[in-house]
Amino acid sequence: YTTGTINTDSTGPGRKITPFTRNYNAVNGSLGLSWFDAEHFTIKSNWPTIEWVSGINRTGMRTDGYSVWAEGSLSTPLPSGSITISAWVALEVFPCSDAAIWAQYDLASTQGAWMGIDKYGRLKVEFNENGILQQFVSSNSIDHYKWQYFVVNISPATGRITGFVNAVKFMDESFSQGTIVWPSSKVTYLGRAPKNETIGLYQINSMNAIIDEVCLLKGVKDSTTVAQLYNQQVPATDPILKTPASRFSNDFLRPLYHPIPNNNWCNESHGLIYENGKYHLFYQKNGNGSFLYQQNWGHLVSQDLVNWDEVVPALWPAPGWDQVGTWSGHLVKDQNNLSTIFYAGVDGVKAGIGSAQPADPTLLIWKKNLTNPLIPTAPPSYPNKDFRDPYVFRENNTWYMITGSGLQSPNVGTVFLYKSADLNNWTLVKPLYSGDPTNAVSGIFWEMPVFWKFGNKYILLINRVPQNGIPAQSLYWAGTFNNESFASDNPIPLNLEVINWLLSPSVSLDNQGRVTAIGIVPDLIPSSEQYKRGYANVFSLPRVWTLQNDSINQSPHPNLDASRGAFTAIGNVTLQPNASGFINKRGFQQEIKLSITQGTATKAGLILYKNDNNSEYTRLFYDYLSQSIVIDRTKSSSNPNTSGDSQSAYYPISSSAPIEWQVYLDGSVMDIFINNKWAFACRVFPTSSNSNIMDLFAEGGNAVANNVQIWNRGDLTTGILNVNTIPYKKIKSWPQPAVEYCYIQFPTGSNGTGAYSLFNPEGKCIKTGTQLINAGNPVLLWDIRNENGVRVPAGTYYCLIAINKKDYYQANILVMNK
Repeated sequence: YTTGTINTDSTGPGRKITPFTRNYNAVNGSLGLSWFDAEHFTIKSNWPTIEWVSGINRTGMRTDGYSVWAEGSLSTPLPSGSITISAWVALEVFPCSDAAIWAQYDLASTQGAWMGIDKYGRLKVEFNENGILQQFVSSNSIDHYKWQYFVVNISPATGRITGFVNAVKFMDESFSQGTIVWPSSKVTYLGRAPKNETIGLYQINSMNAIIDEVCLLKGVKDSTTVAQLYNQQVPATDPILKTPASRFSNDFLRPLYHPIPNNNWCNESHGLIYENGKYHLFYQKNGNGSFLYQQNWGHLVSQDLVNWDEVVPALWPAPGWDQVGTWSGHLVKDQNNLSTIFYAGVDGVKAGIGSAQPADPTLLIWKKNLTNPLIPTAPPSYPNKDFRDPYVFRENNTWYMITGSGLQSPNVGTVFLYKSADLNNWTLVKPLYSGDPTNAVSGIFWEMPVFWKFGNKYILLINRVPQNGIPAQSLYWAGTFNNESFASDNPIPLNLEVINWLLSPSVSLDNQGRVTAIGIVPDLIPSSEQYKRGYANVFSLPRVWTLQNDSINQSPHPNLDASRGAFTAIGNVTLQPNASGFINKRGFQQEIKLSITQGTATKAGLILYKNDNNSEYTRLFYDYLSQSIVIDRTKSSSNPNTSGDSQSAYYPISSSAPIEWQVYLDGSVMDIFINNKWAFACRVFPTSSNSNIMDLFAEGGNAVANNVQIWNRGDLTTGILNVNTIPYKKIKSWPQPAVEYCYIQFPTGSNGTGAYSLFNPEGKCIKTGTQLINAGNPVLLWDIRNENGVRVPAGTYYCLIAINKKDYYQANILVMNK
């Protein structure tokens, strides 16, 4: 831990948290004094600086769910009579176990008292009265992402405890009269329970929240006074729960333009949907540490599939059938066009299937179906290995659901098929499809199934769970669905990824009707590394899927082009063996696009994440001898806790055909597209912040890199296109200046296809396209509008044109207002 002591009225490190005395005379006479009148507290933290964020009066303490809390000693004895404990708290998620807002409590003797919440978000209080442990839990849960004013009155003299949240009574119970027994140890905790409850490195009885204005007062406060105190302090705005930027300020490997939650654990995307002008991506979330536990349905929102914001969780465990976790599932529109979530719930013994629907049109607040679980357990008629992850679709006015599972005999993965007329009452049909027991490729248990229709063909995609050292993998079959049966065109499944890494894609239509998928790209590093980083896993960039010859083709979603930064065009480069420095680019957020023609080389491709002394680097290339795509990470990191392997996949490509690479680099994650058809994601974890050089290479002979284009994807608000460094031949455009339109002249005698890109004065690409060029069509007409049909403002614009992917030209266009 790093430790520090800070004054609550200061934001600088190295200061005390000074307990204070507050005078409440202005509210209702003399209401008593704070008992925080002694020594300072120390803040424990995994982070480089103590995190203060906007609080009630000044700043509040931002905790992380597992490593941040305050503790200190009180020199003044606490009263044995009536007390009031109050605090302002804003929760990101409910804790993984009982978590104290305030505690002075000895676990062994059960002496003392603490006030906080349990893992279901219910107000909870424990105290020792006359040697007897008293425990009280409210029946209601509090809200996430909102300021909550907690007030708990404990009156041993009258044997009464009352608890309020935002001046609403949550607790009113009686107990035997007596006195509070305090422990001899005077250690007080703020933000965690005193018991040492851990999972691995993680202290799970602490909070992911903002904590402020914690007070311990003599006497008890009636409901009128509580309401007055609440109304006097209630903030005008909601809390800002985004992780402070300082937490990751030194983390050059944290992705910046991929979908990723603010902090902690995420995995398994599900429920991607476009509604009311926004995209919603749901996913598995543990907000109290970067480890798999107490799964919520996290929620990200975007207007363009590129820039995402985390919002309040959609679902979380509650006592009963889903008390151990709200696990993965799917989201569909019901017969009334109302979004409906289907998910797996676990009670610690078995799994069931339930549903939920939005409580408002923003899809931010969800209510679980009162009749849950809709399917209480796995089908007993088929001996299986558990089941989970429902996926719902409609065919011929009948609703169907498939769930991931595995049969015990034969020992294969399967998906069970259910049907329903109303999405509430479900009947088991049979296993829809099962693995081949003579072929171990598809594994023995399937999860996160997808059943997507392309025209008259269905794709059944499943995720094989790890088995005997074989990692998890996304596999799929193409086939037909007739008479409630799926017939695959080939019993051998295809790999979704060229190199296995991305898992569990969530699939939906975007606002243009394109089939769009986003999957999880796991870290695959030890928990100790994830603990230090404060987050685990990341989602892929959005991809567009098409089906050709029963195979899924994947390409980058076109929305990604609009978020490009400064542009560099290098043109054609001859790659010679044992040479380097072909491109002079550094950065952990980059996009590079090029095609490579073999020539005499035996290997050719890209060098990524390289440092100056060549001790760290990653190679991505095509091996022409083995006809394989290769990602070589054997030198990617000097950290022994990260894997350094070389993986390849056989993909025969004609030696005369160029290979087009489009690679997105974002911290530790890469999204790689080949020939606008094949794709995979990968993770690398170099240790040096200087391991950010990008280059090209060839072995065994020469190769040619064609039309090399690079975009900065880091700071997208800066970076001007440096036209003086572009080696494109200049061509004419008219009129100059352009007002209503502009003609761009292709060189005399040009024939073929011209691919053009238009860039604004800030160097961002605003429009792309292709045009057939010949003697009868020698010019390109630009209507002074961007990709969305909006007229561009005045300024100097640049048009870059590649003809037949080998001849490169540039036109400068001065645009003036009408």
